Amino acid sequence: MSIIKDARALRPSHIPSDLYHRDAKIRQLADALRPIMDGDIGQNTLIFGPSGTGKTTLAKFVVQELEAETLDFRWGYHNCISGSSKSEVLFGVMRDAGLGASLRKTGSPTSSFLNRLRESDKRVVAIIDEVDVLEHDTALQALIDLDNVTVVAITIDEDDFFTHLDSRMRSRLRSAEPIRLERFTHIQLVDIL
Repeated sequence: MSIIKDARALRPSHIPSDLYHRDAKIRQLADALRPIMDGDIGQNTLIFGPSGTGKTTLAKFVVQELEAETLDFRWGYHNCISGSSKSEVLFGVMRDAGLGASLRKTGSPTSSFLNRLRESDKRVVAIIDEVDVLEHDTALQALIDLDNVTVVAITIDEDDFFTHLDSRMRSRLRSAEPIRLERFTHIQLVDIL
């Protein structure tokens, strides 16, 4: 008899059908994104917490739930460890959101990515993971400046993240919804497994 019920759950891209012991955080992120259902922009959100606390899973889980409730938005995910330049971030979000099919990661100016996002008739949620390794915060700034884009930025350490931002970005992101995740307890981990 195997302990693991479904080996697909071990894939990094797997999003579970339910998140255990994160109900309050699910509600907090869902509330921040809820205006999208009314055709408005959601509240930019920062998710912090140690590795293994479910930051990325939380973000993807909530936007998939939102996707099931409304057709008026798209979402894209980019992990900055796989590419930290402005063009790589924008391309990753566009590719996942289904908005950049005709654009190439290399050779397309970043203005092309931004124009495509700006011209979208849908709201866009941009999940930017490992945001602390961005080469420069201009990618984050560009996304936040778009009227139809809501940013969900994910990183481990809140203080370290804010320390490396320029003062203008620091000021703008201080108004974002902060979601802080703590490590699971031993009992919670047993329950999840």
